[in-house]
Amino acid sequence: MQLKEKIEEIVSERLSEEYFIVEIIIGGIKIKPKITILLDGDNGITIDYCAEISRKVANEIEEKNIIDTAYTLEVSSPGIDFPLKFHRQYKKNIGRKLEIELIDGNIKTGKLEEVNEGILYLSADKKKKAIEETVKQEIKLEEIKKAVVIISFGD
Repeated sequence: MQLKEKIEEIVSERLSEEYFIVEIIIGGIKIKPKITILLDGDNGITIDYCAEISRKVANEIEEKNIIDTAYTLEVSSPGIDFPLKFHRQYKKNIGRKLEIELIDGNIKTGKLEEVNEGILYLSADKKKKAIEETVKQEIKLEEIKKAVVIISFGD
């Protein structure tokens, strides 16, 4: 089993149901690898919870001697600019504006209104002959290459 899979197994066993792994990144050099664990939760995640998971994972790495050199372990939530990957992440971002790049190269932008059965519903304002109307777009999760939350100040 590769290091990434071992770390994923350790983390998964320690997470309560409301939290999930977004990504595990193994980087750095072999002399001192850096393990970055990105977690999220249905209602967000706290720094304290990340610290708790970090301690538990570090303890198991040490107990089982999974890494026999010095290493850096970082457990945090993905930044707001980190692409959305999972259905659960889309659900918690209902009401926010997203920019979605589709597999076919098209870009869709709009407010995330709803998420059901692998389908997103975005509302976007379109102007036609000086009349502004809101158009609801249906996008299948499997058609998405990348989706990010658009941060706007003052809205």
